[in-house]
Amino acid sequence: MRCDGVVVDREDLDLLEPVPPHTQRHAALRAERPAHGRCHPAGHPYRLARPLTPLLTAGHILGFDEIALRNADRRHRWVAALANRPIGETRLPVKREGTRIEVDSDKLRCAIDTRTGLPVSLSSEGRELLERPVELNIWRALTDNDRHVRLEWERAHYHQAMARALQRRGRRGARTRHHQRRRRPRGALGPAGLARTARLDLTDDGVLSFGNAAAPDAGLPSLPRLGLRLSCPRS
Repeated sequence: MRCDGVVVDREDLDLLEPVPPHTQRHAALRAERPAHGRCHPAGHPYRLARPLTPLLTAGHILGFDEIALRNADRRHRWVAALANRPIGETRLPVKREGTRIEVDSDKLRCAIDTRTGLPVSLSSEGRELLERPVELNIWRALTDNDRHVRLEWERAHYHQAMARALQRRGRRGARTRHHQRRRRPRGALGPAGLARTARLDLTDDGVLSFGNAAAPDAGLPSLPRLGLRLSCPRS
């Protein structure tokens, strides 16, 4: 069993025979699960039954199951510790130069582009942590199951979407916050777009948190994904 990615207990499951497709098997899990953290049994792999190509031999791992287990607090323990830590009362300095808003804390400096509402620079102890500005990402690699919905996504121009901040606001204090914005796909759907609210919190101890809430306008399909792309140095 793993908790927050770390093995905390081991036992053999009573799965001695293969599980055919569209069938069920029950196995008792006697390992003691922690009360806090994201817990799940180590993934049970699916293996290729017979060789298909010289590169895909019998026994090749095709995938695995990862089943979340219930406990008192399913948050990652590190994330829970950050959320519950005390925050000081120091007012963070905020400076605006052109299209940049810069916020400084003891351990992190964050610069936000007012045109996109996203960080363009994150630096700690004089070291830049980004190779290029953070990007909002609603597109992903397509799979075989996307053969029909990809047409709707492409008609909505999700793969060509551009970001633009239409409104922003901030609040200073020990926790400095920023802003709202909207991402608007171009093309066939005209003025339709994706209404999105983003919230950035930078605390005086240098912890930056980012919240996303988004909903497509009427007539737009569901999103392929909603995430952030950070390009960080390898070192």
